[in-house]
Amino acid sequence: ACYVSHKFYGGEQTVAESLYDTEEDYEFCTAHEQEIVQTIADVYISTDLTKIDSFGNRGIRLEDNYPTAIGYFIGLRIVEEYVSRHGSNSWKEIYDLTPEQVLHKSGILNN
Repeated sequence: ACYVSHKFYGGEQTVAESLYDTEEDYEFCTAHEQEIVQTIADVYISTDLTKIDSFGNRGIRLEDNYPTAIGYFIGLRIVEEYVSRHGSNSWKEIYDLTPEQVLHKSGILNN
């Protein structure tokens, strides 16, 4: 959703605004992307509802030093990586794929 929002506004919004986040939180996420991706890789198949909720809940932090709702950032990055590998219009394909397929085909866990 954040990727499509950013694409729709054609650069009129910053990426942070598309994420409904602060510039500081976005800068933290970009500076710590590999750490965040590893954290996501460790818990994305979790059945722990607290961890699942922390991905999208603005009142919960996955880790103490992370911004809230870190899932918005990582979702955006997964789609960006998918598109960088499969072409500028490939984001439309995502609607027909499972989350695991998108994650795998994005290659983000391999970076």
